[in-house]
Amino acid sequence: MIEYREKAYGEITRAVKNQPKRGIARKIMVIKMLMEKQEHEEISKMTGYNEKYIYEIVGEYERIGKEVLCDKRVGGNHRSFSKAKEEELLEGIKEEAQKGKFPRAKEIKKKIEAVAGREIPSSTFYEMMKRQKGGKVKPRGANPKRADKKNENAKWEIEVEYRKIRLAAPLLGLRPVLLFGDEASFGRISFPEYCWIFGDERPVVPAVRVREYRYFFGSVEPLTGEFFYDVYTKANTESYNDYLAKLSLKFNDCFLLLIGDGASYHTSKDLILPENIRFYQLPAATPEMNPTEQCWREIRTAGFKNQIFASLNAVISNFSDTVANISNEIFRSITLRAWLPV
Repeated sequence: MIEYREKAYGEITRAVKNQPKRGIARKIMVIKMLMEKQEHEEISKMTGYNEKYIYEIVGEYERIGKEVLCDKRVGGNHRSFSKAKEEELLEGIKEEAQKGKFPRAKEIKKKIEAVAGREIPSSTFYEMMKRQKGGKVKPRGANPKRADKKNENAKWEIEVEYRKIRLAAPLLGLRPVLLFGDEASFGRISFPEYCWIFGDERPVVPAVRVREYRYFFGSVEPLTGEFFYDVYTKANTESYNDYLAKLSLKFNDCFLLLIGDGASYHTSKDLILPENIRFYQLPAATPEMNPTEQCWREIRTAGFKNQIFASLNAVISNFSDTVANISNEIFRSITLRAWLPV
């Protein structure tokens, strides 16, 4: 039973008289009759509403007030909370979500219900999630030892080093170029991966555990998306020296700032760095700063999912075909960072 309050009763009475829509006026009449302490059965006979719907009208009135009964929508269709109330309910929850604390939507729903102090219908919850741009994504991985200050220092140092390259390059008759480099292994091992299908039947794809690999050394120029690579049987100083010699020859008219991680052969005492290459080592535990990682991921997605290879030569051939089919524009779009000084 709705509690009688003189001010509220006066507003409801006036709303019944002033409401031109008969359906809305009938809903307001339900509230008025409840304030007059009439029984649900009697109200049902007079309005034609069943008792379940009368309870729903009461619920709407108690949550939002007379606005919902007067057809004054609160921020959108079928909204149970005002926009301000939604923001209030989600204030702390959004911060937790950004830390990856909710692998399932029902955990967010429970949190909201705890704050709201009542159960929320699933339809209302998912409408709220849609309005608040809620969705399920795979978080980006980050090493727990990573220090953001290291990242900021590295960005500044890269800018300084590239400024030196740009100043020196014209004096040498060369073009300044910034490259990122990395290494990855591709082989015959194959795991089933997610894929799109039609219908309900899960596809069957080949899967093998043949542990044979080749190492691919790659470099990408974010400004143009040009990707250069070579393949080796081992990832060591000898292989890296050979790769650097080929990279230098490929960009023989350029003065290169090559940025890479701290692999042992990148800083080996036996490393032979060509005259037109300068190397900058990224801080430890910061793979997100090297966009070559995204190139490897794109190549695996485009050419190595749910496939098996009869030999390592087939792996190398498939790698070559896959890279040839990925445009420079795609490599550029996934590697060009706003903070790069290019």
